[in-house]
Amino acid sequence: MGMIREKIARLRRSDDGGIAVLTALSLPVLVLLVGGALDYSNATRNQYKLQTIADAALLATLSHRQQMNYQVSPSDLMQIFKTEVSKRFSRRFTATEATLDKIEFTTDNQAVRAAVKAKIYNRFLRIVGMKSYDISVLAEARSSTARTEVALVLDITGSMRGGKIRELKKAVASFLNTIYTKMQNAPEENFKVAVVPFSKYVNIGTDKRNESWLQVYEDGWRGWRRRSRIYVEWEGCVGSREYPYNIRDDGYGVNPVQAVMNYRRNPNHSADSRDGWWSNDVYVGPNYRAVQRCQQNPIIPLRSVKTYKDQIISAVNSFDAYGWTYIPAGLVWGWRVLSPEAPYTEGANDQDTNKYNVQKIIVLMTDGANTVAPYRDSSFAYHDHGSADSSYANRMTRELCDNIKAINPATGKRNTEIITITFDVRASSIKRLMNDCASLGSFDVKKGDLAKVFDDIAEKLVDLHLSM
Repeated sequence: MGMIREKIARLRRSDDGGIAVLTALSLPVLVLLVGGALDYSNATRNQYKLQTIADAALLATLSHRQQMNYQVSPSDLMQIFKTEVSKRFSRRFTATEATLDKIEFTTDNQAVRAAVKAKIYNRFLRIVGMKSYDISVLAEARSSTARTEVALVLDITGSMRGGKIRELKKAVASFLNTIYTKMQNAPEENFKVAVVPFSKYVNIGTDKRNESWLQVYEDGWRGWRRRSRIYVEWEGCVGSREYPYNIRDDGYGVNPVQAVMNYRRNPNHSADSRDGWWSNDVYVGPNYRAVQRCQQNPIIPLRSVKTYKDQIISAVNSFDAYGWTYIPAGLVWGWRVLSPEAPYTEGANDQDTNKYNVQKIIVLMTDGANTVAPYRDSSFAYHDHGSADSSYANRMTRELCDNIKAINPATGKRNTEIITITFDVRASSIKRLMNDCASLGSFDVKKGDLAKVFDDIAEKLVDLHLSM
């Protein structure tokens, strides 16, 4: 029995020694396997880091070309790109981790392409002579052909008289000057602005009288009022189409835009003459009414800021403030001036919107709540906005905002984005209405701050333009 125990003990000692030898021999291999796995995992992370560096540097290079000089030479662009890559590389890698090896850069009118190569140093595999490995990434960005079209929809109702209309004019000038300064080296078609002043109605200009999408009557003597004959004329104002066409931008052949006729006792009297205008709407039938007066500031269609900045500012400086508030009147024409189809045709069509990545934006500014509306139960006088039904006007505003913000399936974008501004407004209901209407932000502004907000919006729109 004792002999058996001794033999087993000797065998155990022999096995322990063998295991020790095997362990000693295999340990370096195990270390290399684990270390190699860590180096491999690190290589995957480094590839991602280098790709991020190349992509960010390329976007920064394109932004530089857009903001500073569209005609910058390819060699200068390459130097900018190298600088951007080096700056980002030094932040993400230490000198013991990696070094830049090679940067290749090509550009044409359509795209900028770059290849970045780097040498990454191993931590573990260097033990067996594998000191480093090479990685490379490719980055490509198409040169920005983005375009931006903005409609400034501006409340010029009676409550804007005096200091508020003066502040609005300065704000619009500041808005246009900011865009002009930042986009002066861009092609002129890259940033366009339209202006839609509104009160109870919108004035589209009498030069549109013979358009097929407009229903307008002839000027002349019509009927009598208080023993005086009435002279009816059209000065450019338009009212609402029948619901639901009043909140749509189509179907003009079925339901045309309705002109709003004006009347006066004596056609030789001025619009501001007490003898020239009656205080109430009047039936001059058989199919229409005439109203007291039309606001005299017509729409300014889409124009290049680069070319027409001063002309737009001059036109806005001539605005006067008059009348009641019907926000949908301005909002729907803001949509129409950005549209490629009649009534206005200056806006980019679906094909160009896709090709040039066009961003369409309405900036709506109001200083108060809706005070007038169409007669909701009257097709005869619907276009005249003679009702004081503010709840109906608010309903039309909400429905119109939703239609404007709807996705256009041909472009995958909203018909138009909306930014809203409430200027010196106390009523919380109109603030909520404007906030709900907005898709790119809503601003509540006090007196004295309007120019700053318009400036901020201009900055954001340029940033949005350059990032597209």
